[in-house]
Amino acid sequence: MTMRDLQDPKQLTHSLASLIAPKTLLALAVCLLVSACASPDGKKNNRLNLSKKVVNYGQSVPKGGGHYKVGRPYKIANKWYRPRVDTRYDRVGMASWYGDLFHGRKTANGEVFDMDALTAAHPTLPLPTLVEVTNLTNKRSVIVRVNDRGPYRHNRLIDLSRKAALILGFKKNGTARVRVKYIGRAPMNGDDRFEKRILANKQRYGRLSTIGRRHDTIEHQRVESARNQFSLDRGFGPEQAFGFEQFAGNQ
Repeated sequence: MTMRDLQDPKQLTHSLASLIAPKTLLALAVCLLVSACASPDGKKNNRLNLSKKVVNYGQSVPKGGGHYKVGRPYKIANKWYRPRVDTRYDRVGMASWYGDLFHGRKTANGEVFDMDALTAAHPTLPLPTLVEVTNLTNKRSVIVRVNDRGPYRHNRLIDLSRKAALILGFKKNGTARVRVKYIGRAPMNGDDRFEKRILANKQRYGRLSTIGRRHDTIEHQRVESARNQFSLDRGFGPEQAFGFEQFAGNQ
């Protein structure tokens, strides 16, 4: 290899290829392919058919715009998932988060994913749905809008937006053991005032107990007050606003 080879990129590539064994080149190609299939936050893109990016990072992300969806049973990696309405949903499991690679792309119900919003992906809950997620290690909790499907790796329970993971304190670690509790059906227009109001109350008054712990009367009343006001703003009762009636049919 000469100095000219180093100065000419094309010649340099040719020279390096002649020095590297074919098996080594094949191994390098496989490594590059695997790297290309992972997002910056470590979440692998198993589908390899990402929807077209409709919003670039830094631009305003539209709220709502999707459709209500329960969905039919489906199979991923030899495992069946059966979406359904479950108003008593209350599970414990592992949470992960996703961000850059999916930001600005359409979610499973037609909304646009915003990694800086309080949203999440879940394999079976109706879309969109509000759930409360509590980090069982530090007891932090947040209400998020489930508007996407996933995760499908390592039996994880829920995939949170980068913003939600940051609030729950596990963005750096990547995963956390959490409790996920159903709150109700989310507004179709993407209105997130309820989620933000509860978060603001937590930050103002300190950590609130999990919604539904009625033995902590003061904190429970704060949550219920915000919840009822959210319903009154829209002219209907809490049960209608948050989906405690049964929703039938797949869309």
